[in-house]
Amino acid sequence: MKHLGKTPQRRASDRVPKTLERHTPLIEIHGPVIVHDVCCPVYFHQSAVYDKETGIFFPSLEAQRDGYILLRVRNKWWRAISLWLFGIR
Repeated sequence: MKHLGKTPQRRASDRVPKTLERHTPLIEIHGPVIVHDVCCPVYFHQSAVYDKETGIFFPSLEAQRDGYILLRVRNKWWRAISLWLFGIR
């Protein structure tokens, strides 16, 4: 096997584009029915639940029945405590 020389080192910043495109969800309101294209963050094959009053997407109904909830933590200390408390790694 012939050595072709020193291979260039690759950094993580070389693989990640400078700006990531954000997905803008398609939300169509037809009276009491809302149609959207956002999948559940827990069960990817199901659709997320959209709360029209707050504008927040929640996990699917099956995921909510299984005990998954949406947790919002604003402070880094509370985030660390919640990760330790719930055992999320």
